Amino acid sequence: MNRFSFDNVQRRDLITALSLWVIAEIVGLLLFPALGVINPGPKLKTWFTLSIPLGLAGSLIIAMSSRWMAISSEQAPGSAKTLMSWLGQSSGWLGLMGVLYPMIMACIEFFSNL
Repeated sequence: MNRFSFDNVQRRDLITALSLWVIAEIVGLLLFPALGVINPGPKLKTWFTLSIPLGLAGSLIIAMSSRWMAISSEQAPGSAKTLMSWLGQSSGWLGLMGVLYPMIMACIEFFSNL
């Protein structure tokens, strides 16, 4: 018997992913340029414009993949379960890349100017 419902897992992961995205926005696109750690110049507006849909979509993908993983873990073992698990994990990592897009771009800018 599970002590959690699928809806609670999905809601918790959605809130966590949105919180992580907001922190990545603040640190990667506001704090680093303000402190002079990176100097993106005119690219900052493009990064910010792209980070909004990527962050929101990534958060939704993370929440859906966690629900997908919870549902697929209750299936009987076999090749279908392995494939479902692999797809759920892959989509979760893809969503995480969307959520962390601002930090990824800030790190690329930082390391390209070393």
